[in-house]
Amino acid sequence: GGTPGAAPVDTLDVVINEILAHPVAPAGDALELFNVSAEPVDLSGWWLSDTSSDFFKYQFPPGTTIDAGGYLVLDEEDFNAGGGANPADFAFSSAGDEAWLLATNAGGLPTRFADVVQFPASSPGVSLGRLPDGAPGVELLPLATNSLGLANGQPVAGPGDFDGDGDVDRDDLKAWE
Repeated sequence: GGTPGAAPVDTLDVVINEILAHPVAPAGDALELFNVSAEPVDLSGWWLSDTSSDFFKYQFPPGTTIDAGGYLVLDEEDFNAGGGANPADFAFSSAGDEAWLLATNAGGLPTRFADVVQFPASSPGVSLGRLPDGAPGVELLPLATNSLGLANGQPVAGPGDFDGDGDVDRDDLKAWE
């Protein structure tokens, strides 16, 4: 990624780590960011969106930071403050959606896509997360327990996953016997 004609941008510091897109009332949608770097990251002026047709929906306020190895949780009161009445309001679709995180420089100009995730439909009350936390290039998996603001736990066991490790493999035959 990056700017055409410029050196590629390969910074990996903050990732979208967990999303709750199908909350059970009275809860609302939520998104967790995770700082995979060894330094605090200032998110002041960064942008979050649910669509590639408008990256500039929710802007992080001045002074928003994430400690090294830390988490930041945003909920629908942050990115859908007007309940859909404002053009920049958004909520995630329980039928599957995407989330875009756009980094900016100190002057507020976009510099790179810090992360983008596309995620499938989710069951009521089940969040989707990276396993392990911050792992690049992995799909968000349904988590057995929502862990917003904490390290992600185990995935929901799928059909044939008798040992509950999230994979259908030889170990499942041993667990089944």
